[in-house]
Amino acid sequence: MMINNRGIALVQVLLITAILTIFALYFTKSAKNQVEMAQWSTDRARAEVELHSAQNELIFTLFTNQKKVINNSDSGTSLTEKWNFFNMPFEVNKFVKAQIQDQSALLSLHFLDKNVFVKFLTANNIEFSRAEQIADHLLDWQDIDNIPRPLGAEQLGDAPFRNGFIPDQTDIENAIALSEEEKQLIYNNTTTYFNGSFNPITASKELLATFSDEFSAQLFIDERRQGNNLTSLDFKRLTGAKETENMNFLPVNTLAIRLTAKVGDVVLTRNLVISLSRYAVGKTSPIYFLLEKS
Repeated sequence: MMINNRGIALVQVLLITAILTIFALYFTKSAKNQVEMAQWSTDRARAEVELHSAQNELIFTLFTNQKKVINNSDSGTSLTEKWNFFNMPFEVNKFVKAQIQDQSALLSLHFLDKNVFVKFLTANNIEFSRAEQIADHLLDWQDIDNIPRPLGAEQLGDAPFRNGFIPDQTDIENAIALSEEEKQLIYNNTTTYFNGSFNPITASKELLATFSDEFSAQLFIDERRQGNNLTSLDFKRLTGAKETENMNFLPVNTLAIRLTAKVGDVVLTRNLVISLSRYAVGKTSPIYFLLEKS
């Protein structure tokens, strides 16, 4: 009988020990989760601060320096030594990277040059008839008449076309159904924020191939990545393309900026499109935020 009681007592001790172990593991896991959550909150707050600081530093540097690579030894800053205006990431500080895209290096959707747009699409492996169809649909979507172009349309299904400017790139999909490849190609190389002369110096490889060929475009890209301030002469020398009256060779004051902050496991991004006016006076604002999205 004594042996049986001892066995029962042993089982009870083991059971209680197991229950206490489970509680201990639970509390340990809960405490660990709370520490991780607290660390995540701290990292997120730090990332927000770093993102805001980097944005202000970058905008101030844009106001006080020419939009080109300037070494510290030539009255530049740590930012002007590293930055570029063709969307290649560079470090603002150890937590934040930035990308700046000169909007004059993109094709304007509002004043679409059909010949250039079709050539751009066909240079990037889209059939000529399909390129013509996309161009005609985008032009019909924005013009003020109700007369469709040869491969265009003035309505999609039962819905009439906008007959007004595209307010945002996503509006393109209301004009014509696009494949994922077509969508990314057009989105990455067009803009609704600038309507002036085209700057090939800060253009993408896909757009450079429009004016030359893929091999020459890659030569230009490789030279540009060296951090050199390329000119119109470099453009003509490396691509063999001709300069036209619709080209300029300096970044404009309308810029798309993407900031990415990483602190610990927290990653935050902020997308801006800004228009700068360095010599604004009176009630004119020196900076307009055309887009601000985090």
